Amino acid sequence: SSPQLTARLLADRAVAVPGETVTLAFVQEIAPDWHTYWRNPGDSGAPAELAWELPAGATLGPLEWPAPEAIPYFGLMTYGHHGRFVLLQTLTLPADWPAGTPFPVRLAADWLVCAEICIPESGIFALELATGGGAAPAGPAILEAIETARAALPRPSPWPAVFASDAATLRLVIGLEAGLTGLVDARFFPLTQGLIDQVAAPVWRLAAEGLVLDLPLAWPA
Repeated sequence: SSPQLTARLLADRAVAVPGETVTLAFVQEIAPDWHTYWRNPGDSGAPAELAWELPAGATLGPLEWPAPEAIPYFGLMTYGHHGRFVLLQTLTLPADWPAGTPFPVRLAADWLVCAEICIPESGIFALELATGGGAAPAGPAILEAIETARAALPRPSPWPAVFASDAATLRLVIGLEAGLTGLVDARFFPLTQGLIDQVAAPVWRLAAEGLVLDLPLAWPA
């Protein structure tokens, strides 16, 4: 804990089964007016870095990031998170782990939390997962936090998308369903830094071919 942020490590199983999966959740409760960063932090900042220490034979799936917010920051545009920020990762226990023996999970995490100033922080986290022949879920509050985080993950688009560019602009065209109504905003979050001018206001419109976004490139094509 710090005045800016409290972090904790959760698991969705009170009892895990060797050879099966457990969802791990790295949770940050961020103080009002402070924020941390997305996997692409934008024009400034740095994403959280997680380093796991696990017994031999354990495997981890990809780190799953929630969709970000656009956060203006002293003339720059950053991508990050306010309030509760949760990173999810799937752990598969070794099939030959002896049931009944606690399974140790260790995490060293580093992150940057910012308001008018930025503060680097870090923490060491540990779980001892009980194991057995049958799985048992974690408590309701933990499961609710993890399911809420899962609902905040980006989802694949159900609509086809194409792109084109000239020397100054990247154009994305998303073939939204005909008659879609109620769209009030659209923003593109690139995974890669330095692709587009992130400060420029997004320019989007609905056209016959669907949703069109014109994104100024950061550099000539």
